[in-house]
Amino acid sequence: MLPHKIALLACLLAGCASAAPPATRLALPTYDVSLPFPIPASCPQNPYADLSQLTPLMRSASQYWIGTNTLAAGHPDGAAWHDGANRVQWASSAARPAVEVNALGFRAPAASLVNQNDTPPLYAATITFPGSGCWEIVATAEAQTLRFVVYVYPAR
Repeated sequence: MLPHKIALLACLLAGCASAAPPATRLALPTYDVSLPFPIPASCPQNPYADLSQLTPLMRSASQYWIGTNTLAAGHPDGAAWHDGANRVQWASSAARPAVEVNALGFRAPAASLVNQNDTPPLYAATITFPGSGCWEIVATAEAQTLRFVVYVYPAR
């Protein structure tokens, strides 16, 4: 038995070829430690845009944006969305977007939206979620539509 172990060890050290194909490593989703806990797999939250893709004006309003250069939603309160009031900055090349908020996969009272008075291209608003879970937000400004999903954590 000992000669077999020595041969195996020598083979491993020398990089012997194996008949089995090499294992493929899958990219695992990363966990953002600023979140209270990982987002459930059943809620496919859209990723935030890379900071290098944001305009200086957008970066000054929030580090967390979802969308495109013509219509985007910024979340100044951080990476996590919470049950209750959440500040939102809309960046729109057209006009203030009309916004619809829907619970996904469960029944909930309607979320509320309050717009503040701002000037283009940034429009401040507050979305108040009545409960935690997976929510879809749809914003439309003229011909542009932004549809994204966020996981809303229980109140802090």
